[in-house]
Amino acid sequence: MSNRSFLLIFIFLVSCMSSQDISNSNLSSFYRSSDRLFHPSFEVYLFKPDSARLYVRFNTKELLYVNAGSDRVMASLKIVCRLLESYEAPTAYDTVEKVFTLPQLEGNSTKVFTLDIPLPKKQIYLLEVTLADVRKNTSDMFFLGLDAAS
Repeated sequence: MSNRSFLLIFIFLVSCMSSQDISNSNLSSFYRSSDRLFHPSFEVYLFKPDSARLYVRFNTKELLYVNAGSDRVMASLKIVCRLLESYEAPTAYDTVEKVFTLPQLEGNSTKVFTLDIPLPKKQIYLLEVTLADVRKNTSDMFFLGLDAAS
């Protein structure tokens, strides 16, 4: 009798526990641009058979500007671009990273930043572009297709 009651209590307790591996991720930012931190536009061009250039048009008002001393206010934008095989096989062929330090300017706040990406072979790639505000310690990730097969 005691073994049976112990087994029933044990089964009851185990069934009431939740799994610790369950995670809730808000993926709406991938299809709802208003939920994103940054609102850039991207263009990618092949300028050599083995190289592509990524152009990022970015509104610098979306960055946090911090006093850098001597009456200068600066922001830092970090762009990391990973060259991937595909969504299904996220093998990284290369990673390019560049940090841009920007003074706060009056007037037009849209800037264009460039990164050169080496291409190891002719095929269709996936670019994973991460934009990070270094001062605010926030980032946002974007995905672009790159057809280097032709």
